[in-house]
Amino acid sequence: MSGVEEVRRRVPPLGERTVADLYRSFALHYRTELLGGHFVRPCPQTSFHSLMVDLLVAALRACCPPAFEVERQMAVVLGAHDVLIPDVSVVRAEAVRGWGQDRFEAADLVLAVEVQEPWTRERDEAAKPPRYAAAGVPHVWQVSPVGPEVRTYAREGPRGYAWTGTYRERLRVAAPYPLDVDISRAALRRS
Repeated sequence: MSGVEEVRRRVPPLGERTVADLYRSFALHYRTELLGGHFVRPCPQTSFHSLMVDLLVAALRACCPPAFEVERQMAVVLGAHDVLIPDVSVVRAEAVRGWGQDRFEAADLVLAVEVQEPWTRERDEAAKPPRYAAAGVPHVWQVSPVGPEVRTYAREGPRGYAWTGTYRERLRVAAPYPLDVDISRAALRRS
């Protein structure tokens, strides 16, 4: 068998790639996601993205109860063909095992925050929420650079989320725990 044939045997067809394939493929970028059995490489990030992630991580950590931990860009295994990397996650504290940990399971995730870029908006709004819902993730936030604006959702059932609010300038929520933070453009520049 030639080397090319051997490689073809080891690389599963599109749509059939699994969690094991993702973690076996060292040539992939460390932030590559697995979405419906397809590898999705990370996109460039804007300044808005970086500043908003920093602001939300700091705000969520500042008021995080002991039962939870706040993580930045950690992989979450949602199923055999889905590994997503939310920009910000709130996970159950007992799921944090140490500094060498490289992923969480869906049952560990309490909140997934996706900060949108123009080139990720469709994936963040259409492809990811149904997967989070099917995996049982209780809360999803989508952050748009327009405004900026944070849209919050609570899991309604195995297939979707119910909208719980849209926030501009100030994000005030009670779930997954109380948070009140300035998300204005001025606050982003100060973060």
